[in-house]
Amino acid sequence: MRKNTRDLGTHVRKAGHNAKNSIYYTEYHAKKQSNTLPLRIVLIIIPIIIVAVIVSGVIMIFRQVQTTTIATSNNTKNIQIVSSKDAGKLLTIVNQNHPINSGYIKNLVAIDGIKVDKLAVSDLQAMIDAAAKDGVKLTLVKGYVSKDEQNTLYNQALNNTMQSQGLSEVLAAAKVIKSVPQGGNCEFETGFLIQFDGNSSTFKQSKQYIWLENHAIRFGFVERYRSEKTEITNMNSNPTIFRYVGKDNAIKMMEYDMCLEEYVTFLNQQ
Repeated sequence: MRKNTRDLGTHVRKAGHNAKNSIYYTEYHAKKQSNTLPLRIVLIIIPIIIVAVIVSGVIMIFRQVQTTTIATSNNTKNIQIVSSKDAGKLLTIVNQNHPINSGYIKNLVAIDGIKVDKLAVSDLQAMIDAAAKDGVKLTLVKGYVSKDEQNTLYNQALNNTMQSQGLSEVLAAAKVIKSVPQGGNCEFETGFLIQFDGNSSTFKQSKQYIWLENHAIRFGFVERYRSEKTEITNMNSNPTIFRYVGKDNAIKMMEYDMCLEEYVTFLNQQ
């Protein structure tokens, strides 16, 4: 009887011990699973995030390529192929120190009765049309001028200055050449210089000038004789006169804040 009682107590103790171990085991594994759960979630989420980022990047690149393709397609008709020889012509400087070359070749086309070099025609017409859509009328009054025509203009200005100001021919010439150069020294002879209708002293306040100031470079035109560059150009300021240099050159000249003389010098030093 005592033996049976001892055996029963032993079994009870073993059962209690096993139950206690089972509880500890269950709690241990539950705790372990609880600790590893965040790690599992992180390991699942990270690949999802990586895949999402990659997919988003691919989509953005595709859209950018698609947009560029569409823009290129839309602008194909406006692309003008310029040879290296013609590209050099766009930056031709003509002044007292750089007379126009006797062999300079011009390919002139008329717009509204004003002759300009063929290289400038497409962008000039596009600029005039764009301004018109914005309610601004750009009227050309001067373009290409031959050497003989320029000499006639120079002599007229010289005589008027001598008579009106009572100056000698030498003194009058020194003043005149800064606004009306002699034939051979005038950039209008290139066909790339144009002048808009307007009074040079008030043109900056006109809606035409304000529009040109904001949009001309998009069409390859820059203000040729700016007031802050007179010591470099040796010409009087005249905001009605613009010069075609091509779109790329116009943008760079604006970015570098350079007139044509400065820009050509800069390129030659590269």
